[in-house]
Amino acid sequence: MKALLARNYGPPDTFRIERLPIPEPGPGQVQVRVRAASLNPADLLMAAGTVREMVPLDFPHVPGTDFAGTVTKLGPDVERFAEGEDVFGFGAPPSFAAGVGIAAVTTGAMAEYAVFGVDGPYVAVRPEGLSAELAAALPSTGMTGLAVLDAGQFRPGETVLVVGATGGIGSVIVPLLVKENNAAVTATTTPDDAGYVRHLGATDVIGYLATDVVDETLHRHPGGVDAVVNLALQGEPLIHASRALRPGGRLLRTTPGTPSRPRSHATTSP
Repeated sequence: MKALLARNYGPPDTFRIERLPIPEPGPGQVQVRVRAASLNPADLLMAAGTVREMVPLDFPHVPGTDFAGTVTKLGPDVERFAEGEDVFGFGAPPSFAAGVGIAAVTTGAMAEYAVFGVDGPYVAVRPEGLSAELAAALPSTGMTGLAVLDAGQFRPGETVLVVGATGGIGSVIVPLLVKENNAAVTATTTPDDAGYVRHLGATDVIGYLATDVVDETLHRHPGGVDAVVNLALQGEPLIHASRALRPGGRLLRTTPGTPSRPRSHATTSP
């Protein structure tokens, strides 16, 4: 089979398409003919060696954790799926899966065939009407977005500023905040993407390239917003963004680094 391959730690331009044997599923695993796969920032950080102390990789390494495809073979003891079934989901390198104690392993999604662990909630049947391409873009962003919403404990009618709304995670969080929590969402964006975030459900938008987002937010919400969901900022810009909160408001982030002097905060990891 053909696969995208990393022979050592490095950036994406060092990846090469090469041929590898088709992987065979072990106990609790399925073999999948991959129809679509996506690369997330975490995939590139692992391949670059940035997090090698936490997630050491074995080489050659096939990157990719998120996928959609068709089950082609079942490993021993697998009863949840059938050959020919369309599925999508998430699988991580064995070193990562072992480190966090999950069964969501993979041989790498950027290949014609891959093996995925199916114990737990990490692989699911792809719903009819959901394209393989869209399904392959959902797992990591969707799980992160749901973790943010769970940590935020949003209440109906709250005002929420979403910083970085046009990214993968923002594209999940904004519609869920609106549809599931009836939140009034203000999203940061560029003029080109303003229509997109409004389509996702944002009540209002702020062009961050031409406007101080905090000043504009406080102009529209003089008492501050109930929550800031940060998907982009780090360091001092994140501290500045926290000033848009009302007293007792919540700051949630998916970026590293802890802001000082927040009024209150909750954090998630990507």
